Amino acid sequence: MEKQSVKKFCIDYFPPFCVLVSMVVTLVLFAERMPTEMDHTQYVQHATVFFDIVFVAAVAFALVFLNRRFRLGIPYSLVWIVCVHLVLSVHFGTALGWYYKFPWWDDFLHVSFGVIGCAGIYYLFLRWRKNKLDMIDHIVIVLLVVAFAALWEIFEFVAGEILNADTQDADMLVSAGKSAVVDTMMDLIDAIVGAVAYELCLQSAHLIARRQRRKKAQVLPEGETISGSVSEEGETLTGSVSEERETLSGSAPEKDAPYTESETPQQEVKNSE
Repeated sequence: MEKQSVKKFCIDYFPPFCVLVSMVVTLVLFAERMPTEMDHTQYVQHATVFFDIVFVAAVAFALVFLNRRFRLGIPYSLVWIVCVHLVLSVHFGTALGWYYKFPWWDDFLHVSFGVIGCAGIYYLFLRWRKNKLDMIDHIVIVLLVVAFAALWEIFEFVAGEILNADTQDADMLVSAGKSAVVDTMMDLIDAIVGAVAYELCLQSAHLIARRQRRKKAQVLPEGETISGSVSEEGETLTGSVSEERETLSGSAPEKDAPYTESETPQQEVKNSE
């Protein structure tokens, strides 16, 4: 039992361990790219990135710990997806500058955030509601994903105001002729699109499964009628056989009737004597 528990412990904590390895590599690469001379704003900006890199690893370990401690029922595959999303968003996107290299990277991550968030909340609802979800529950799941996306945007804004840092890349957007407000709204819309897309795929899968169950249910009555007709034929056959046996058993005493009639004359002779 101890070997099995140790093996399960290692398997469960393997995804956050991979995030930890990615954290170390990302810190080394990010430190090499740091300028030698920085002002206060740049210093705070780089310190924030360092904090984000370490914070991502802490979130990965906390997710696995809470899942094991409170038996939340989060699937192992979903834990892997969350850890990969954290690495892609912070380590590759923020630290290595993929947000600037690939303009579509931000939209891709926010859409995937909507999908992953909707899947995680859905599995939690399944466990809490004992696999009984109605349409209102699915609407609440989408609204919770939107709420988490809005809270993340608020967190970025508050962190930037407290640390006096450009956590939302507003200066870069303004210099490129874009609006920070539009970028924030697009992030929220991307999260909504991801959550709605997941729910549509989920409902489509449920609809297909229901149709297949209905087709199987329609085949069963035909089988029942066939078995019923066979049983009726069996009853008629057994009934006819039993009737033939009754007729045969009823005709046997009639053959013995002459012997009884022959006995009657002897009885009359005795009576005459």
